[in-house]
Amino acid sequence: MASPDRFYNGVASVSAANPLGALPYLDPTTWAVWMDDFVLIPEVSTYWTNTNTNGTLGVASTGGCGVATQTMGGADNDLSQLYHKTATFALTSGKKAVFEVKAKVDKGAGGTIGQQELFFGLTSVQTGTNFFAADGLSMTADNCLGFSSYDGSTNLNAIARVSDVESVQTGAAVYADATWMVLSFYFDGTSVYFYKDDVLVATLTTYPTAALAVCLYLKAGEGAASVLTTDYVLVAVER
Repeated sequence: MASPDRFYNGVASVSAANPLGALPYLDPTTWAVWMDDFVLIPEVSTYWTNTNTNGTLGVASTGGCGVATQTMGGADNDLSQLYHKTATFALTSGKKAVFEVKAKVDKGAGGTIGQQELFFGLTSVQTGTNFFAADGLSMTADNCLGFSSYDGSTNLNAIARVSDVESVQTGAAVYADATWMVLSFYFDGTSVYFYKDDVLVATLTTYPTAALAVCLYLKAGEGAASVLTTDYVLVAVER
């Protein structure tokens, strides 16, 4: 493997006349970037909310890196919805945005993979049946963008909801028991491109423009202690 190029004086992406021209880095002001590696448990007093029914939130170490765990208690309809208290991210026409999460779902002892309800992505700050239908077969959030999966199927759906109007590509990908997956979407300012493990699986041309919050959601569709484990979440929005 070739040695990496080394730029000891830095790399700039603005002109020398710009006040940031002396900064030996790429211009950090053009994108708003947020990432959580879950080396610490999500703080649910100020920054996050964990709405749950017998859904225990924790952190662990996997491969030397932190992970967040949302563990069901073992009863049907146990749930854990982990989300930012305040919706601050938004998609704007002509501006780029990126979302990515690395996660896995364990079915739990005696459980069946696919008997879970899932959501990974950005959403309006809503809970209960205002977020996901009680029967686990559809989403009800006013606005959202990401990946959903419904009770009884391992399908991952690419979904966008805009003021309760839904665009969805059903079965864009599938998930498997205890198997890590990287789910991403890229907004190019016009369309949204969805990826699983860096492979394009869906494209949608509608998207919400309302303020959105990061959300990780697991609900049990059977009496088994399923677990959602998240390695990291990344959101980047162009200013």
